[in-house]
Amino acid sequence: MKRLSRYIAAFAAILPLAVAAQTAPAPGDPSKGAQRVGMCQGCHGIVGWRTAFPEVYRVPKLSGQNPQYIVAALKQYKSGDRGHPSMRAIAASLTVVATTGALASRIRAADAHPAASSGPIEPSNRWLEGLKAKHRQFFDAPAPGGGIPLVHVMNYYDTYNKAFNVKDADIDAVLTFYGSTTFHALNDAAWAKYKLGEFLEINDPSTGKPATANPWRTAPVVLGLTLPAASLESLHKRGATLILCNNALQIFSSLLAAKRGLDAKDVYADLNASILPEVELVPGMVVAVEQAQRAGLTYHRQ
Repeated sequence: MKRLSRYIAAFAAILPLAVAAQTAPAPGDPSKGAQRVGMCQGCHGIVGWRTAFPEVYRVPKLSGQNPQYIVAALKQYKSGDRGHPSMRAIAASLTVVATTGALASRIRAADAHPAASSGPIEPSNRWLEGLKAKHRQFFDAPAPGGGIPLVHVMNYYDTYNKAFNVKDADIDAVLTFYGSTTFHALNDAAWAKYKLGEFLEINDPSTGKPATANPWRTAPVVLGLTLPAASLESLHKRGATLILCNNALQIFSSLLAAKRGLDAKDVYADLNASILPEVELVPGMVVAVEQAQRAGLTYHRQ
């Protein structure tokens, strides 16, 4: 909840321009926008929250997410490109308005005057709180391995579903990001800005050129197959917990900064703000492995 207030405030400021309900408030009224965003906080402001109806879904946090992404997501729910029933119903009641220039200016103004509680995403142990399922496994993935770790997590859920008639709600998979998977926990904007595909020597299969977007986020290509069901978004939707090592983020931020001729602290701060909303930042993976074993999770080295 620490950073949520800033992003709720920013979202509230742009919401009257971005979405208008049947009884629209006066344009640019932040107080009306804040009232509407309250319903978002009910789920997205609770760490580790899962919905139980109409399907089990681990709700992503809004903290750390940029307003443009939220507006884009609402458009996708409204159009049907994203399929969660509750969110589609919410988005259907909103009229999304393309006000790019005004939207950008509102966002810049909100960022220029952050709330007193704003700050970097802090590493924590909150990820352990949601691991209550009967079947739990820790997928330790310090290397991308061509996307195979994603397939292993997908297979973990699918095999329990099909062979043992176990529902996703009774399964907890934890996937790690550190080592050469560190930057796979970041959003597309960071991949484009810092040319992370070039830095990691990872190419986009469709172009043969360095990837400019996170290849694991929505449609990973594994062994020549495009597998949206194995994407980070899909796995998180099924209940998977995604954790990023802060030690690794600091180290790789420094390496990236040196490569690009930038200040390491500035790069870390920017990448910290670029962590995917589905991902939890943890202090160190060396400790997280031990914590997982103490919590009773089985271990699967990737």
